[in-house]
Amino acid sequence: MSTLAKTLATLGVSALLVSTAVLAVGEEAAADIVPCGDCHDTVAAAFAVNPHARALGREADPNAVCAFCHSGGAEHAEAAGDKALIDIPKGTAGATLCLSCHAGKSHNDIDVKGVHATHGVHCESCHSMHPGERVPESLLIKSGSSLCVACHLDVAGSFRKPYTHPMHESVDGAGKAGMQCASCHNPHGRGGEPGLVRSKAGEIACLGCHTDKRGPFVFSHMSLETAGCLGCHEPHGSVNPMMLTRSRVAQLCLECHSPTSSTTVGSRPPSLHDLRSPRYQNCTTCHTAVHGSNSSALLLR
Repeated sequence: MSTLAKTLATLGVSALLVSTAVLAVGEEAAADIVPCGDCHDTVAAAFAVNPHARALGREADPNAVCAFCHSGGAEHAEAAGDKALIDIPKGTAGATLCLSCHAGKSHNDIDVKGVHATHGVHCESCHSMHPGERVPESLLIKSGSSLCVACHLDVAGSFRKPYTHPMHESVDGAGKAGMQCASCHNPHGRGGEPGLVRSKAGEIACLGCHTDKRGPFVFSHMSLETAGCLGCHEPHGSVNPMMLTRSRVAQLCLECHSPTSSTTVGSRPPSLHDLRSPRYQNCTTCHTAVHGSNSSALLLR
């Protein structure tokens, strides 16, 4: 395998797409191939170590590489660098251009008019095409989750609560990074939605770590099947232990196990106990297997 082919495989970029793109530049945009580096020397020098330059081949004319994304170069140069004459792809048009090469597995669910796009978030909102001499991972303008929380301020606040997921912490004592937003969320969305990362079996991200809650169980907890994890837990942070949405487990139970026809909470089935009695204030004293059980229909163990 050639060096170029290896580079393309590493970057997840289709060799056919790139070669077609370079050919298109040669045939259709030859007029735009001007000596860009004469003026943009800093950008040109930094771009030499950019993954895009490597993907298009070191032997390629660097000015042709510029013309692949920026049309109108000839007019721009003739007008002494008039910025109005050079095409700088942004927004939906920019995303469409990016996807002309980035059509690999990690990008095939991107919708250029999806949820992020409707809020003015496009490829260039998170990725820098000309990052300088130091090339960050995935060309991100900020590292890790700091990029996400720059917009998602409410989520950033949740992670300051007493009980949270171990963001930015070592989780194995070996210096490895803790959880990041992308541990659970697909930043490019799933079919245009800011969805959760799912396994090949279609399981949500929670079960990737909380494997003991996965099941299947002989006796499942219906609320887990209908409402999922978020029926009881806050996903980012909570003031309650175990990141619960309520301060006490019993309060969560009674949201379902309290018939609307009863005037007294817990006085009739399916709550078989008189919950006014102190001895029945903590449901999980007896019903310990709240996520599901293989031995007890009442989730007692």
